[in-house]
Amino acid sequence: MTQTDVVIFGKTYTIVGEERSERLFQLAAYVDSKMREVAEHLLTITLSRVAILAALNIAGELFQLRDRAEQQSVSLEKCGYEILDLIEQRCPDLDKVAPTGASKIENKGVS
Repeated sequence: MTQTDVVIFGKTYTIVGEERSERLFQLAAYVDSKMREVAEHLLTITLSRVAILAALNIAGELFQLRDRAEQQSVSLEKCGYEILDLIEQRCPDLDKVAPTGASKIENKGVS
């Protein structure tokens, strides 16, 4: 367990956990930068308002990255099945030479 003091939006927080101090500093700096970004666009600045809006922005980034990762996963899966189809077309007798007990990979028809 490590104990690390970080500064976010001018306030010091003591974080206790398994994460390395260097990583906690990176995370705190990121949150701090997002809070400062939000604060630049507000007329009335309160810590809770800035924190909530920054959290929403960070959550939006996370969801975009998750969506992108899901799209890439689906694309890779589709490519994998297309490659399997090409192999089966080029090597139609391939399943005849498979070792005993080997299971044939089934094409799930992802499109």
